[in-house]
Amino acid sequence: MNGILYEIQQAMENGELQAFYQPQYDSITGNLTSAEALIRWIKKDGTIVSPVAFIPELEQTNNIEFVDWFMLEEVCKLISEQKQKNINPVPVSVNFSRIHVRNEDFVEKICSIADKYNIPHNLLEVEITESAMVNESDKIFKWISDIRNVGFSVAIDDFGSGLSSLSFAKDMP
Repeated sequence: MNGILYEIQQAMENGELQAFYQPQYDSITGNLTSAEALIRWIKKDGTIVSPVAFIPELEQTNNIEFVDWFMLEEVCKLISEQKQKNINPVPVSVNFSRIHVRNEDFVEKICSIADKYNIPHNLLEVEITESAMVNESDKIFKWISDIRNVGFSVAIDDFGSGLSSLSFAKDMP
């Protein structure tokens, strides 16, 4: 088993991997409109391991999907808890690696996890990095359409980092 994958699985089991939420506000009203879930690894001794220290290696070894699904599950738990406490939840975006574009059961799996927690699909947003779209436009378009067809929204993370153009984005579903 890959060393970093083992460490990540241990961190999950030990409660060291945590979802932190970056709020997103309406600039006119100042109201909270949504949030983005960000992974943080905080070791038991308080050491914080930057995502830059483990995400790229997990992506290179195609093991990032464990973290992606973990984060979705954490977000669903939070939204479920909020609903139980009569707190009106806002939509939360979850980052997914480009590896999922090739995963034929992605939509089924995301639906299964959301439905397990009774989370309305409109409260979850799939966020994929702009770099995932290079040389994969047909697959990306179908993948995004499939996700949107079951009620989830989709966002492009890091848009404008130089890989896409506005004309490419306007053609996306």
